[in-house]
Amino acid sequence: MKNLRAAAYCRVSANHEEQESSLETQISYYGKFISECECWQLVKIYAEQASGTQTKASRVYENDQGLQTRKD
Repeated sequence: MKNLRAAAYCRVSANHEEQESSLETQISYYGKFISECECWQLVKIYAEQASGTQTKASRVYENDQGLQTRKD
């Protein structure tokens, strides 16, 4: 059976320090969850830190080189 390609999207809605650990927790949880399923192949983890009042977001994603950050 062919593995399904899977990605995760993690987000916190504010740029407060306590939210940073929440984002890290989400990334860790979903990365492990997807990786443990034999029928799924983890392709990428997308993560975003943005408040509802900001129009630009900082996006973090994981690829073969590890976590990368991109400003929109």
